[in-house]
Amino acid sequence: MRGQKLSLILFAGAVAVSGCGSSSSETPTGNATASDTTAPANEERVSPPSGPIAPSKTLATIVAAPKGAGVISGAEFDQGMTEATSARGLKKIPKPGDEEYTGMRDEVLGGLIIDVWLEGEAEEMGIEPTDEEVAEALRKSGEESSLSESEYTQATMLERTKNSLLVESIEDALAKRSPKNPQKAYSEFDTRFQEKWHARTHCVKGFVVQQCGNSRISGGSG
Repeated sequence: MRGQKLSLILFAGAVAVSGCGSSSSETPTGNATASDTTAPANEERVSPPSGPIAPSKTLATIVAAPKGAGVISGAEFDQGMTEATSARGLKKIPKPGDEEYTGMRDEVLGGLIIDVWLEGEAEEMGIEPTDEEVAEALRKSGEESSLSESEYTQATMLERTKNSLLVESIEDALAKRSPKNPQKAYSEFDTRFQEKWHARTHCVKGFVVQQCGNSRISGGSG
């Protein structure tokens, strides 16, 4: 079953720090490809912000998200951009307005949003790994040792590890419900998952990415 991943694994790892520095290029069999996480090329966009983002600024709001996780702040976005920059081997974050900045913005904010979706879905399904399980999984991965050599924080690594465990647990739950055709269960779940959480997500102007419910309102992406 581990070879037939849910496409939400791809979304949960959309942030450039996916796998906390992992270079894996595995694509879920029979599901979404990397291109599915980017906005259609014909969607109109408005100019990105031209100046610094206030750490407390709310960039996205997700309704019915787990307590304390329904708002994505400027501080979280900035940390994600710093990590994405490091993962790409760049010396500094691209300037707003640059094509590379727009791509990184979409990837980072989209990944942060999907992380919240995943946590919310898992909570609704009654799935919650313990802190001990997450810490043990991170220890076994061996990636914690790279903390001193990268821009990644321990909190980021723990979050990525937790989300990987959530995806595995969701896969297991779906397979148990439909043991004769788990791949069909994965596909149907992916569709429901994305439609439900997309409708619950709203982003502010300048930060409207594909995962935002308002991404096709008033002229398309922001």
